[in-house]
Amino acid sequence: MSHAFCLSDCDATELERTAELLAEADVAVTTCALGSEPVVPFGPLVERGVRVGAGSDGVRDAWTPFGDGDMFTRAHLLAYRTDARTDEELAACYAVAAHGGADVMGLERSDLRVGDPADFVLLAGESVAQVLVDRPLPAMVVRAGNVVARDGRLERTTR
Repeated sequence: MSHAFCLSDCDATELERTAELLAEADVAVTTCALGSEPVVPFGPLVERGVRVGAGSDGVRDAWTPFGDGDMFTRAHLLAYRTDARTDEELAACYAVAAHGGADVMGLERSDLRVGDPADFVLLAGESVAQVLVDRPLPAMVVRAGNVVARDGRLERTTR
């Protein structure tokens, strides 16, 4: 289920019951945290076993010129829109943006373990919270084991 803006209108009791129903039915929810639209209250949903992901459904298109497909930016916006302040709250926003999509689609998470896909972004920072707040320029972007960008610039390829 995409967007599900109405979930933000639920009181705590109604949200808890709805989350239980969604979890029982194995219905996943996505949010985009963009613009003035309400943001899905993902914390209570995740706590009750609902798979929740964040996405960037408008990538400089007719819907919005502000989407760029960068999931760190999406996590930052999710944190900003939900008034995340603590390291734990910021880490929860990161988790929804970084791993929620895989959860929603039933894919395995990539956590930089041996055997995981070599797809990652290298950022300078001391913690997830710092990276989400400071939004440093990616030092390196690796896709399928190949460096595709360094210091915010695409690498030239010979393909």
